[in-house]
Amino acid sequence: MDSVVENYIRVIEALGERIEELEQEVLDNATPDLLEEILEYRREMAYIRKQVRPVREVVRLLAHPDEELFGEDVRPHLRDLADLTEQSCDAVDVYREMIGDALATYNMVIGNKLNDVMKFLTVFATIFIPLTFIAGVYGMNFQYMPELRYPWSYPALLAVMTVVAGVMLAYFKRRGWM
Repeated sequence: MDSVVENYIRVIEALGERIEELEQEVLDNATPDLLEEILEYRREMAYIRKQVRPVREVVRLLAHPDEELFGEDVRPHLRDLADLTEQSCDAVDVYREMIGDALATYNMVIGNKLNDVMKFLTVFATIFIPLTFIAGVYGMNFQYMPELRYPWSYPALLAVMTVVAGVMLAYFKRRGWM
């Protein structure tokens, strides 16, 4: 059992090293491949947890002072083994929590990227809605629109549209939306 528990600890520590690296990778470059890796480690840690917990319970029962199955010469080894199994269970719990944090960080990073895209699209649409309205009004081809008879009507309309867009951009920048 000592060998089994030591191997559990080795596997847990090897997985734990990679899990510790994942959080920084999530912040640097959150990709779908990284999400797959996070979910794979989450499954691995759940599997290991299912394997380690029963061993811990068995070792606890064997190391209990009232247990008369083993002599006093074996008790220190059983207590050491109980400590190792407790250590392995604690490590699994810590790494499960870390992988959950990495998943939450991934979701936060992706959400922030989506918010940036939505903010850009909203500003873009907000600027073009009044411009589309102005173009729609002057694109109705009415015969009796007095301002259409002047030679400078077209450049004046483009200037008005440019000013509207510029004022909206300046307003969005002043508000901190861009």
